[in-house]
Amino acid sequence: MDGRKIYTSLLVHKENAQLDVILKRYQVIEQSFKSKE
Repeated sequence: MDGRKIYTSLLVHKENAQLDVILKRYQVIEQSFKSKE
């Protein structure tokens, strides 16, 4: 693997991690709404 491929895969991984965090936050918010009902 050359440096550029490694860098690109790191960027993609970072974006996926951010998406994962956002999804988890959304799930927590959704659960808190459901528990209020």
